[in-house]
Amino acid sequence: MANEDMDLRDWFAGRALQGLLSGPSAPKKSRSESPEQYAIRVAEEAYLFADAMLRARDEPKPEGEGG
Repeated sequence: MANEDMDLRDWFAGRALQGLLSGPSAPKKSRSESPEQYAIRVAEEAYLFADAMLRARDEPKPEGEGG
């Protein structure tokens, strides 16, 4: 991780944000939202993915799966 203040959730969110913004299916800014509102919306989406990754990480692995 790049920063001591960054926890695993932040790191996952950063990776999710990178994925969200890359490619043609990136979230689009609506005409009614400001650039700041758009950035907040997309960042919140990234944290939703990060939270899901953390939950999935804590779930028991299916039988036969290594790790």
